[in-house]
Amino acid sequence: MAQSLKKINAFLKLIRLRLSLLVTFSALTGYLFTGHPEVFSLFVLATGVFLLAAGSSALNQYQERQLDAMMERTRSRPIPLGLVQVWEALLIAISIIISGVLILWQLQTTTMLLGLLNILLYNGLYTPLKTKTPLSILPGALVGAIPPLMGWSVSGESLIHPHILFLASFMFLWQIPHFWLLMIMYGKDYERAGFSTISSHFKPTSLKIIVFAWASTTSIFLLSFSLFGLMMPLMLILFLFGINLLFILLFYRFLFGRPENILSAFITINSFMAIVLLLFVVIGFL
Repeated sequence: MAQSLKKINAFLKLIRLRLSLLVTFSALTGYLFTGHPEVFSLFVLATGVFLLAAGSSALNQYQERQLDAMMERTRSRPIPLGLVQVWEALLIAISIIISGVLILWQLQTTTMLLGLLNILLYNGLYTPLKTKTPLSILPGALVGAIPPLMGWSVSGESLIHPHILFLASFMFLWQIPHFWLLMIMYGKDYERAGFSTISSHFKPTSLKIIVFAWASTTSIFLLSFSLFGLMMPLMLILFLFGINLLFILLFYRFLFGRPENILSAFITINSFMAIVLLLFVVIGFL
């Protein structure tokens, strides 16, 4: 029994359960944002996207297994610990990805193709570039912008519709400070393993200023919703203003406070993203 639980726990770490669920939630937000989702399509979309995200995460750990073993943050992952064999990780990754592709293919060809594009960006471009340039963050951020497009595509709506471009743009912009905060917290660890990090090019204070400026711009970007043809009732507009102001104040306090508060800044920016996604779901049904 204990051995089985250990294997299950190793599998969940290999597929990075929380990250895969977050990607799935992002895709579901894109579908719900259309305002006319179907329950069956919602379930199929969630299943397919989750499998692709899980398989991509497993493949990423296969690709970076040697680097993971060199970092304090990642050396407890299943492959470095020997809980999952290298060939097992690759087999699991390929099997899950194929399953996700086939499921999404039955749902909508465009959705499937966007999923494949995301795997190519994440595993084929972003992952190998991480050891070569800090600019790898750009294809990495694109990876975060595609799941909402996948959800939106299920309904057959145009991928260049202003509404979904607004949501995808927010997700792209949010990814940047999310990655940079990781560099502030674990930059030295990443550098020792051979990753090319932005933290090696800027002093900690300068990097914090850049992160705060970008995160604040992302927050303020949400207030341009009317430029994308979105209409909101006054109560939601006031709520949007309120959470933006609260986010900026809290983020500043944690980011420029004591070093141990950086984790709180990371939690704050991720919580803000989750609230915004829920807001987009509400807007879709108005």
